[in-house]
Amino acid sequence: MKYPVPWLLVLPTIAFAGVTLTSPANDSTVHSTVKYLASDTTSCSKGVAATGIYTAPPILAYKINRASLDTILHLAPRRYNTVVEEWEGGYAKTPITLTVKTARTGKVPSSSHVFLLVEENHKYSDVIGNAAVP
Repeated sequence: MKYPVPWLLVLPTIAFAGVTLTSPANDSTVHSTVKYLASDTTSCSKGVAATGIYTAPPILAYKINRASLDTILHLAPRRYNTVVEEWEGGYAKTPITLTVKTARTGKVPSSSHVFLLVEENHKYSDVIGNAAVP
């Protein structure tokens, strides 16, 4: 007589997570002050441990120990491939590409006039009260 062998199949639980980035928009051009606004969701029973912003690998520019962030970063003018990441049992990340521009162009403004200012060094008594001095 054959008896059925019971099988116990155990599958690992996979926690899905997500980072919702509200600001800045992907492929945006911004000034040197960049506002990051993000919220995280997870199905992990432990919840979200932290959220952070990488301005370049492996440069962690900002990290907060909660499931959302609302911060301002001051970035130098150039193109960035930033990543907003959450940490929990695993991790989730949202890549965001942005270009930071500055208000200054670094160029000297042009002028159609040339001014020459000449100053002479004299004693106070030689200048004040002298009718020959304009």
